[in-house]
Amino acid sequence: MTEEQKQQTRDRIGQRIATLRKLAGMSQEQLSERAGLQRTHVSRIEAGKYAVTLETIQAIAEALGMTVDIIDPGLQDLAPLKRLTSSLRHQTSKKLNPLKRIRNGKS
Repeated sequence: MTEEQKQQTRDRIGQRIATLRKLAGMSQEQLSERAGLQRTHVSRIEAGKYAVTLETIQAIAEALGMTVDIIDPGLQDLAPLKRLTSSLRHQTSKKLNPLKRIRNGKS
């Protein structure tokens, strides 16, 4: 695995953790307290700056009320997660539309 691939993996894991944390309605501080981590550590993980250990991922998953399963037949159907992701993108886009109009000089 190249360094670039490793970074892409760290970025992907960090983004997934950030998304799941936000969906759970938690701040980084709340997640860090529940997982027994420093808030700055959670921040750096979400930013893709750290390669996390399985133990840290397990602690984060448990803090989010989830499990870490690498091979799980129940994970074959990712359609619900894809719908949720699409919905979040749409909501974010809707919230940014007024800002885009202001930026473009259309109020």
